[in-house]
Amino acid sequence: MIICEGIFALHASVRPLLDLGVYVDAPASVRWRRWEHLEVSGARGWGVERAREYFSQVADPTFLKHAKEYRDAADLVVDNGDESSSPGRRRT
Repeated sequence: MIICEGIFALHASVRPLLDLGVYVDAPASVRWRRWEHLEVSGARGWGVERAREYFSQVADPTFLKHAKEYRDAADLVVDNGDESSSPGRRRT
């Protein structure tokens, strides 16, 4: 089993290679909280302010540009909109 994850995992050039496409749907506040968690833990090393700027200027607009296409192409959509869940926990 090979798992491919990330914003472009459901890109049109990748989809023919997939047996199952899963789209995890989460609001911007949940996506940001995950980014913030990485910075607070030191995993990425950017710092919260740099990460917040990149998220708002690059990552989130890129996500919004492709979200509908990827969601529509997925075999399974997982709703991860629970604002109270921890960054590492997934809800289906």
